[in-house]
Amino acid sequence: MVKRFFDVSMRAELADAEKLRDLIKRFDIQVHLVRDTEDQRLWYTTANQVPPDILKKMKSYILQFSKTHSYRHLCIETEYDCYYWFGEAPEECLDVFLNDPKDVVFPPFSTLKDGCTKCLLNSIELADSAEALLESGKAAHHAVALLVTSFEELGKACLIQSAGKEARTNKAATIRGFLNHQAKMKALARQLLGERRKISKYAIKRSGGAWSDMVRAARFHDPELMDALTDESLPMVIRVLEAFGSLPREIALYVSYSGGLRLWKYPSTLLRKETIRSLSKFLKLCSRKMLEELQTKNIDESRNLADLFE
Repeated sequence: MVKRFFDVSMRAELADAEKLRDLIKRFDIQVHLVRDTEDQRLWYTTANQVPPDILKKMKSYILQFSKTHSYRHLCIETEYDCYYWFGEAPEECLDVFLNDPKDVVFPPFSTLKDGCTKCLLNSIELADSAEALLESGKAAHHAVALLVTSFEELGKACLIQSAGKEARTNKAATIRGFLNHQAKMKALARQLLGERRKISKYAIKRSGGAWSDMVRAARFHDPELMDALTDESLPMVIRVLEAFGSLPREIALYVSYSGGLRLWKYPSTLLRKETIRSLSKFLKLCSRKMLEELQTKNIDESRNLADLFE
């Protein structure tokens, strides 16, 4: 297992920069103090490759420092472009970040609408590309790989929207599972099929999803939605993606090897072309509905996908 290390970085005036340097040095960590070439009044204090066990001992001191000193920025960062920004990210999430930096991101609240919009537009473009690939007569399994990614991007938009509603007055939102494929797919499945609730040892019930409202709307006043819902297997496809995350994409996209059978397997899919077309239409329709909602409302006031078809 690769050991994860962290970097601590601050940009501040010299007096505060020196104080952070002295604080970190108390833990026998090498610290660099370098003048900012763009603004001679400011200095960078950086400590690289800090072991996680040392940082966990240091964190309460840095947290207290962040509350009593001035700085332009103060952050902890690690691989995969993962950052915890002091003064923005919630204090109670620092331990979550240190335990698994890839599990959580802290985008500024003001950027959430832009992020959500870009995810929805990308979801639509991926579905368009899947349709074009399918109509070209080429490999249907590659179209499925694009649609699984479209599904995930729509789920990511749901995660961002949910974080925006929770953040509201905070400087930054907290998004759990942002880099987790299955977490994003589960977020969308909850919006569509409802929350899973165990009602007995062997039975699960779902409630609160958009599906029944979508079927009702399709029957009575929405021909476009009716066209998207023609394939009755869509709920099953959604449940598969919820349960297996990105696995259907990997099966559809990559050559694999079965150790048990001692055989190489070419990419494939079990979905019929009619189901692939219906899934594409459905994902684009859901994405457009959310885009329309965001055009007229702030993200913390926007309705969830589950509420857009009532």
